[in-house]
Amino acid sequence: MSDFVRTMREAGVETIAITERSFSLIENLHKLAAQGCTVKELCIVTHPDIWHEPEDIPAIRIILN
Repeated sequence: MSDFVRTMREAGVETIAITERSFSLIENLHKLAAQGCTVKELCIVTHPDIWHEPEDIPAIRIILN
């Protein structure tokens, strides 16, 4: 996770939205927090589905601090 967060910060990314739906979600949130990131809010992101139609997906917004 440290490589991912460092790369995102170096690229100027300030926030990410996690749409993960796995059992490891809590573990990954804790790993992000250990890297100094902050869980900001629940949100909805719109992403194209396999037919290129917009799909609303539940997500968690993370600030990379």
